[in-house]
Amino acid sequence: MSSVDTALNKMMASHQPEQIGRSTNMCRADVTIYHHDSLAEYRKLPDGIVVTVFDSSGKAYPAKIESGESVHNGVLCGEISWQLSGGEAVSSTYTKKDNRRLTEQSEHTPLKASDGYVLIKARNQSDDEFTISKEPLKQLADPLKVQVSFTENKVEAVYLPPPILVNLRLRQNEPVVQLKEKVIQQIIDDGGHATLFIHGYNVPLGSLGRFASSEELGEQVQYRSQLSPEQVQKPYLYYDNKLMKQAANVDLHKKLEKNYLAEGVSYIKMGERDVFAPAEVKKSYDKLSPLLNGKEALSWFPHVEFHLNLAASGKKKLAEFDEWDKYSRIVGVTWSGSVDPDLNFFRAEMYANEAGRELASVLKQLIGEEVKINIITHSLGARVALSAMNILGDMAGEYDNRIDNLILWEPAVADNALTNLDNYEAKKVFNPLAMEIFPYAHKVPKHITVLYSQEDGVLGSDHSYSDYEPVALIGGAYPSKYLSFTTGNSALKEYYKDTRIYNYEKSVIQIKHTCDLLYAGAEKQYRPDECAKLPHAYQVNRYKQEIAALIREEAARVNDPENSPIFIPPLTYLKPWSHFKCFPEEVLNHIIDVLIGNALSDWEKRENYFKVRAALGHQGDRQTIEHLDKNLDRLSSKKDAMLHDPFLEKLSKKEKKLEKLEYFGQVIDEDDGSQRYYFISHSAMRTWEWLDLDRHQVFPLIYEYTYKEWIMDRKIQEHSKFGRYPKNSGGDQ
Repeated sequence: MSSVDTALNKMMASHQPEQIGRSTNMCRADVTIYHHDSLAEYRKLPDGIVVTVFDSSGKAYPAKIESGESVHNGVLCGEISWQLSGGEAVSSTYTKKDNRRLTEQSEHTPLKASDGYVLIKARNQSDDEFTISKEPLKQLADPLKVQVSFTENKVEAVYLPPPILVNLRLRQNEPVVQLKEKVIQQIIDDGGHATLFIHGYNVPLGSLGRFASSEELGEQVQYRSQLSPEQVQKPYLYYDNKLMKQAANVDLHKKLEKNYLAEGVSYIKMGERDVFAPAEVKKSYDKLSPLLNGKEALSWFPHVEFHLNLAASGKKKLAEFDEWDKYSRIVGVTWSGSVDPDLNFFRAEMYANEAGRELASVLKQLIGEEVKINIITHSLGARVALSAMNILGDMAGEYDNRIDNLILWEPAVADNALTNLDNYEAKKVFNPLAMEIFPYAHKVPKHITVLYSQEDGVLGSDHSYSDYEPVALIGGAYPSKYLSFTTGNSALKEYYKDTRIYNYEKSVIQIKHTCDLLYAGAEKQYRPDECAKLPHAYQVNRYKQEIAALIREEAARVNDPENSPIFIPPLTYLKPWSHFKCFPEEVLNHIIDVLIGNALSDWEKRENYFKVRAALGHQGDRQTIEHLDKNLDRLSSKKDAMLHDPFLEKLSKKEKKLEKLEYFGQVIDEDDGSQRYYFISHSAMRTWEWLDLDRHQVFPLIYEYTYKEWIMDRKIQEHSKFGRYPKNSGGDQ
């Protein structure tokens, strides 16, 4: 058969003549769609993702991706659109049981292969130009369309690259967290620079947001039948204020149409417009945001990612994002910061130490692949990063100055957390459990930036907050972390269940109980000095010696000079202090004292209080470097001797026009010479998403001065790079 006959037969199969009594059977095509992300054509979408094509009649043509292609037979010629869904799950799963005190039973990442692959442009391969998606987050409500015909049926589709998550949470079955080869390649393809964001305390893993439907956005339904938001992939993107406002207005007007006024919906009629009361707007926003933007950690990451991309694109003010070809994924680092009870901040601190130890391995992997790294943390996420830095900094110089930027946003750590080991004994007064300082962490980043605010009501109170307080009756959750109502340091107990140390503690309780019985009654009082004379009191001293021996044996193993200098040893008895790779003698003695004192006192505090230094995210350099008290007056010589830190002062000195350590108080200098504290909420980096409710215009200032000026312009683009966006001139090479 000639080539002409073959083409004719194929054409006749696709163009059947009209028959009496039957509807017209118009042109149909076998459509092949080539799917890849925006980083490179060879970065094909994973096999197994279902692609559902819709033709102009609304008929669906599903097919699975194989080797980057999906083939859809008999599609009606004309405009087509498509949706992605499913595919093999790419998440970890929780299987192990432990004695952790967490609010979530499962901490695995619920992602499917299709999640995050949002269509940004497509073309028929016979066309020179792509059709650009006007708004990728409207892919369900107003999908991008491409023309196909019998002869032009090859389509190229380009998507955002997939999200990158590092799950350091405790309840998953991945004992060693490593980035897969394809994730490393994605970072390399995206410019070779990774920006990590680590969330803070009391943030569960949460869930992903979804696409908005046509109905939710008040837009015309595209087809008579369409997939629901639950049936298609999760976009893993942040809905900006414009789209949220559109969805909220639709929701509010639906209430009016259904005569919900009887239930208290209030609005003001202004001409032909309905102006709703702020309380009603907030109700709609609170309902829609978890659906569209997601919840908890899986909402934080797309939010921060969006505003970093907006800043990198050069937008000085909040605006719509329009450079989707360059959109870069950050590395979202999630960890077990949501503890039970949620007041036990100290328990979360120890979990952060463990997460940091795992993060150190991830950073080693990235550095080994010559990836440049920027790290941004929020709140207690600073401890996760500093724990990793502290371990890498204790590796014989192998990882010194290997991180481009460490940016600590309102860090929930002590204001001298970055100090060194000098005069460790003198620092113990504000380091009651040997967990407040990270003496090697400063070695690893080239640049350290602290973003702080004295208006942060979680890390402290307003300007009247005391420089240091034995207990914090007022003034934020951070200074209260060792108080009895937060269950104090009893969280240590969970680390030693079913160990010899736990058994020692039970025996000591029995000894104490015996002593209580001997000295019970109205005429006798419990006297420790008398109890010490009892025949069995020697057992307590023996327990002290044995606990010390257990700790020293483990420390000797991890400190063994025969170990590789870059080896991160596992810990057992020393696991609460996972932020140390090795244990110098002064630190080890302190840990032994802490552990013995707690284990042999039923895990209760031996003193009425522990002194807590002010939080770094609240005070910045006021006490450690500037010698200033809460009223910004010079500290007394006595307080200055306790609070001033010469090492941090030296670290912040300008060398070659660049500081190793730099502080930025979240303030704006007003025209009248006063200062305005605009960072007035601990989570303000993502609190004011609904700008109509932001009466003081807080979030626009946070974007302009924090995201854009300090994080992106002064730090990431000055000393490093963000994705494929252009780098500022004059920075580090």
